Amino acid sequence: MDKDLVITTAVSLSAGAVGAGIVLWLHHRWGEGAEERIDGTDLPPKPFSNHPNTVSPSKDRMLAGELYNQMGDVLLKERNYAHDLCTFYNQSNTSRPQHEAIRRRILELLLCRPVAGGTGAPYIEPPFYCDYGYNIEFGKNFFCNFNCILLDCNKIKFGDNCFLGPFVQVYTAGHPLDPKIRSPPVYLEYAKKVIVGNDVWIGGNAVILPGVTIGDGVTIAAGAVVTRDVPAGSLVGGVPARIIKAGPST
Repeated sequence: MDKDLVITTAVSLSAGAVGAGIVLWLHHRWGEGAEERIDGTDLPPKPFSNHPNTVSPSKDRMLAGELYNQMGDVLLKERNYAHDLCTFYNQSNTSRPQHEAIRRRILELLLCRPVAGGTGAPYIEPPFYCDYGYNIEFGKNFFCNFNCILLDCNKIKFGDNCFLGPFVQVYTAGHPLDPKIRSPPVYLEYAKKVIVGNDVWIGGNAVILPGVTIGDGVTIAAGAVVTRDVPAGSLVGGVPARIIKAGPST
């Protein structure tokens, strides 16, 4: 059973924030941890073990693409933690250079890995939302516009030079057609990986469904709903998305 500990994260976004300043306290019940204070660029090391190392039968089934109970204790805590961090991230102001280190630190806590600053670093306009964080991988020069949603119940991997327009949604989660097993008290669902290649542009309001692989150099038109794999170099659009212009390899 998890220890009954509280992780408290404090953030001061006083410089240039709306009003005199925003101080957001996040309280988490977690198995292990310590108190961390993030204030400007004075950022301490990560205070607790990586989420991918936590043990849970439901989590193993989730990552294997099998039916699993989304309301399992570990998964529920991890989602709540990630949602709190997203709320925290979305309080920052991208027009203020002094907030860059804060956003980078939050991404490190979400992704459970170091995030380098400077050239090639991921740039994500708030607001941004995800389910776990640690199942997301960004390549170099990743750009994401406002209101992106990455439901990372399984891996979501982006290659280099990927650009996402506003309101892009990438889903790995799916639900059985039988309402008896997807509804309370059973809560079964499944999750399939989404892999995005290099040099991909996804237009605003596009939706990528579970299990899709998108090849290098693909352009996805605004508003498209992508239900199947997309060959490299293609332009796709529509609902469901169809190939409008084939790539050189197709």
